[in-house]
Amino acid sequence: MPRRSGRGGSFGESRGRGGGEPAALAATARAVRPGDKVRLFLAAELSSAAMRDVARCAAELRSRLGLPRGQGRWVAPVSYHITVKFLGWTMPEVAEAISDVMTAALAAQPVKPFDIEGSGAGAFPSAERARVLWAGVADPRAGLTQLAALCEEALTGLGFASDTQPFHPHVTLARLKPAVDLRERLIDDSEQVFRRCRISALTLFESTLKSSGSEYTVRARFGLETGA
Repeated sequence: MPRRSGRGGSFGESRGRGGGEPAALAATARAVRPGDKVRLFLAAELSSAAMRDVARCAAELRSRLGLPRGQGRWVAPVSYHITVKFLGWTMPEVAEAISDVMTAALAAQPVKPFDIEGSGAGAFPSAERARVLWAGVADPRAGLTQLAALCEEALTGLGFASDTQPFHPHVTLARLKPAVDLRERLIDDSEQVFRRCRISALTLFESTLKSSGSEYTVRARFGLETGA
């Protein structure tokens, strides 16, 4: 994974959809013109080992599903993550405010590092009409749920709307078009998708939409070890 840093730092770590390990990614910054909006989200990053596990799971599912060529857009392993709060199109100056607000929120309500693991696979909006294929995430200490609640509370003051759907941690594997009936072909919840993974930071990502898919750039990373 790209190197982790303390809170509020501004970075240009690019996470494209191409192959390769995160550590090999070049650090590149996308120039933002004044007035341009950026597409942002807060997420938990997976370890390199967990990414490899999820990639194996995705490859098995892809083979099992046997979808026609071009029907599914599969996410590259380097782009795997767990979205904690999607923020959408945002003015660049608000990104700086997000960093300040999240730093203060985590200082006031520290979240200790915690472990998660992958469990089963599913689809949105349903297995019968699958448009998004995902790997499930077991969160035994409710660390992800705690982070999601903290983000909701902290960012309301910046004008971000509260999520209307219950928080459902997952790793997106593929987007399918048209929808597919996968009721008989998904992985059972009892099957481990990825091994135990330590979450020790919350990351603010910028998403750049390209014809080849989304490219993710780290804008800030907030460590969970301390409140500072």
